[in-house]
Amino acid sequence: MSLRSSLSSPRTQRRLLWLGSAVIVVGVAAGLVFVIGDSGTKTKEVVSDEPAVVVDGGPKAPLPREARKVAGEFILTTVTRKNLARGWELTHPTLKEGMTKREWLTGDIPIVPYPVSPTDTAPMSVEESFKDHAIMRVALSPEKGSTVKPQLFFIGVRKFHGQWRVDYWGPYATVPVPSASAS
Repeated sequence: MSLRSSLSSPRTQRRLLWLGSAVIVVGVAAGLVFVIGDSGTKTKEVVSDEPAVVVDGGPKAPLPREARKVAGEFILTTVTRKNLARGWELTHPTLKEGMTKREWLTGDIPIVPYPVSPTDTAPMSVEESFKDHAIMRVALSPEKGSTVKPQLFFIGVRKFHGQWRVDYWGPYATVPVPSASAS
């Protein structure tokens, strides 16, 4: 089949029409971006004379032993998924995110799992501690045979109906600052 007979085919002509139309649309869009592009005008910065709002957690207080115990038990039951029924009892309603106990017991819960080594101790440092809530940082080691690396987590506890309950659990993460020489 020759080139001339291929180009005279209605199917080929339709395909060339669509391809040509697409090229024109892309070309027009690229031209508009080039011509209009960045106008160079900056948006107006909104600056306020009002003082910043500082949330005060109240007077600082030492972390009660009970709060630390609840945090440790939460890690061993809920984070490891080894006793979700007990984990339900230790978890503040805000962290349950409206889940029913039945849904919670499936293990598909809003808690980042981690294969905690039951034999290693997990150092816990208090970041903030107030009368009715606290945040701690905990260093976890994985159980033997796991390919997971040691990890830092934040855990928050809050008094709820007179009992300490875990209201936050999340991995400690930092954003690397790019080096000036990397560019």
